[in-house]
Formats: sequence, C-alpha cells, structure tokens
Amino acid sequence: MGFEESGLENTLGEKVFALPLYERWAQITQESIQRRKRLERKWTKFYRDYRGQQLVMDSDDEIIVNVTYGHARVAESVLYYEDPYFRVRPRRDIMLAPKAQLIEELLNTSWYAMRIGNQVKQAIIDAWLLGWASILVGHSDYHEPNLLQKKGGVYVKRMNPLDLYPEDDVENFSQATYWIRRTMHSTRWLEKVFKKKDWLPDLDNSVFQRRVLGTKNTTQATLYEIIDLVDNQMTIISPQHKEVIWKNKYPYPYFEAPPYVTLVFVEDPERLYPISPNGIVEYQQDELNRIRTQQMRHRKRFNRRYLMQEGSIEADEIQKIEAGEDGVIAKCKADPNTCLTPIQDAPLDPQMTQMYQQDIKSDMREILGINEYLRAGMISRTKSASEANMIQEGSNIRTRNLAKPVHDFIVDIARRMILVFQNEYDDINYLIKPDAQGQLREQMWTKENIAGDFDVEIELGSILPPAPIPYEVLSQQSQQGAVPTGPAPSGMPTQGAEGQ
Repeated sequence: MGFEESGLENTLGEKVFALPLYERWAQITQESIQRRKRLERKWTKFYRDYRGQQLVMDSDDEIIVNVTYGHARVAESVLYYEDPYFRVRPRRDIMLAPKAQLIEELLNTSWYAMRIGNQVKQAIIDAWLLGWASILVGHSDYHEPNLLQKKGGVYVKRMNPLDLYPEDDVENFSQATYWIRRTMHSTRWLEKVFKKKDWLPDLDNSVFQRRVLGTKNTTQATLYEIIDLVDNQMTIISPQHKEVIWKNKYPYPYFEAPPYVTLVFVEDPERLYPISPNGIVEYQQDELNRIRTQQMRHRKRFNRRYLMQEGSIEADEIQKIEAGEDGVIAKCKADPNTCLTPIQDAPLDPQMTQMYQQDIKSDMREILGINEYLRAGMISRTKSASEANMIQEGSNIRTRNLAKPVHDFIVDIARRMILVFQNEYDDINYLIKPDAQGQLREQMWTKENIAGDFDVEIELGSILPPAPIPYEVLSQQSQQGAVPTGPAPSGMPTQGAEGQ
C-alpha cells in the first residue's frame, strides 16, 4: 500500500509545501518514487546480474558467464583491500596537536571495532553497479533506536540506493534540499517505540520481491525518514499510518549538509544520477551469455543419426546396431563403407564463437580498464618486460583515477565521525589504549578534550601510522611543559596531555 491510495491529489510546484506536514511529504515521496520507477528497474537488473540471475534469452536453459561479478569484485579488491590509517591534524592551531592525537586514536579504533570497512566495500559495489552509493553517518539514537540499549553511539551504515530518494530536480547530490529514506520495521516493534496503535502491514510487494520475500503473512510496515535541510527538520511518516509518526529538529546542524556521504565514480554532466561503470558494458555481458548458451544448446542437440542404403541391411541386423552392444557384428548386403553413413551435425563457426567471445571480453577490458593483471587471470600470450610495464603503468593510472573518489569518500566519512564525537558524546567516555610498556590502560575523555578544528588524511592500503611531523612533536613537548604539578586523577587526560 502506497501514498497513492491515501486520496492525495497531484499538487505541482511549490504548492505542495503549503500542504499540512503529512500531506506535503506524502505527496513529495509518492512523486519521487513514481519518477524513479523506470530507473529502479534498471538498477534492480544490475543487482540481479551481479548475483548471476541473468536470463537474457527468457529460458531456464541458459549458461551464465558472470563477468559482472568478477569486475565488481576486482574493483572492490583494488580500491579497498585493507583498512586505512587515519591521520588527524589541526587545521589552524598547532597547539591542538595532542587533541588531534586523541581524535586520531578514537577514529582508528572506532573504524576497526565497528568494521566500517565492510560498509565501504558494500558501497564500492553499489557505486560500481549503479553509479552511486551512500553511507549514513550520524548517531544511532536518531536512526536505529534500540530498546535494549540506553545509550547509543556513532552510526555508520551503508544505505541501499534503492531505498534512498534525494531531491531529483537538481544537478548533483550536494544541491539536494531534502532526502527521503525508506525503512521497514515490525509493526509490533513500531507500536512499542512510537506508542501508536493501528499499524497496518505493508502489502506492496515491490520491496519484498527485491528481497525475495512474500507479503501474505508479513508484519512489516514501511517508514519514510525525511530530512529537510531548508526547515532543518527531520520527519518520519508512513503510508500505513495516516499521520506524522515523529518529527524534530535536524539532529546534525553542525554537518551543514545531509548525513549521507555519497560515492560517485563517473559523473553525468546533465543528470543527477551518475553513469554506472557496469551499465556501460551491460549489453556485452548479455551477448556473452547468449553465445555461451548457444554453445551449450548446440552440444545438447548432438545426436547420432545415420543414413542407410535401402535394402542393404536386414531388420535383424539393424536391431543389433541399435542395441549398441560392444563388439556386435552386423551383416550387410552392400559395401560396408556406403550402406550406413553417419549424419554430421552442422558445426558452429569458430569465428562466431571463440573469436567473438574474445572480442567482447576485449571490449569490456578496453572500456573498464580491468585487464588480465588486475584479474589475476591467464595472459593470452607471453609479453615482453616493456609491454608488461606499459600495461601496468596504464592500469595504475586508471586505478588511481577510481581510487580518488574512494579516498575522498572515506575522508568525508571520517570528518563526519569526528563531528559526531565532538557534539554527541556529552558524558565521560573511555578509550582503551596501550601504554609505553605495551600494557592496556583506560583513558577517560570528554568533549572538551577533543574540541577544535581538524583535518583528516589517509593513505589507502596503509595500516601503519606515519611518523609524526616536526611541528607536532614540538607542540607536544611544549604542551607537556605546561602540565601543572601534582598527580591527575587516574586515567583522566589533563590539559596539554590528552594524547599522551
């Protein structure tokens, strides 16, 4: 059941914002879903291709050569094969270097403990298949309230692009003034969280079909979480409940942006949604499947058939031949070389099979830049050292071109995480870290210990911290000289010694 069943009229232009809150966002959400239906069918096909569900000839009797999966996995492996090490530096005041060190430890520890790298990997797959991906960075209390957990924490989760609707009549994602996110939850859970009755299960099978689930006995209801950056408001509505479920001020005004960090490999200069690397070679993938399927069907149609000269073999002798027993001897009345002749199958033209497949794969490599070296596949021929070096240099250039968006994507996530640390952690917090002797100890910190303006740097694939730069060492030494005499409370960071 969707908003179109609520009796809302199609209100065009700015008039929609004059409607009451529920009707306004129900109308905008309905129109956003309708406008993107065609594009979502294409995106859903790309996900099916990735899973190997590629029935291009409308038959179960097909063989799939899932190059889409291989290319996506190669891109993921090349672009994110190890968690990076985050380096935090003061943006203006070098005397904040000890605080930067504490934030650096918090950031690297949280990234590893929360397995945020897995979310980034999923986002890379999304961006490769659909052209874009998004990760929500915020605080769990605002997005995933957990009744068993009284206090949440920093929240970093990959969002399915099919469930995310940014304002779509803009040129790029940064210009969107609102974002709509679709989520599904148990009606029993929703009654307990929002203290509202009369929840109805969602019987619209579009989302359930995507998740290979049935709707007959579902207890799931759909929510739409709407972030309005103009009015700085966060609203939750549902087509199963005809009123605003929850509303409040936008919880992250310090972001000065939506909580969604997007990853884009190839921008489309005339459209909001980017170009999909996988979509560029979609037809080559389908054609490769057709060729292999034709080969398989040709093999299955193979049958031993014969032509017999009339009257040259008696019926009893024919039965001996049909029985197919080993060592059988049959008598014939004519030349044995001419009385029974096998019918030859029409052969497949090698030019239309093997060479054609190689041409298609070569086209895909040319377009995507994923060659045998990146795939760790078989090299078609032995290459000289100069050829191999030239291919490797070209691969490095194209890989760096793809790595730049991933680098910026991870840095943006880290910057948002720092802002959440600085604004949402009000109480005394703890960080477990090794001391100079290698023993684990507990360090207490508060918002004051990490206040300031900082930059984040990373090196993809590097898990070791770089050596301190000179001004940080001098700053730490000068700060240590300003520490007041007398012992501090156990584990409590004092001014100028937060990062020690």
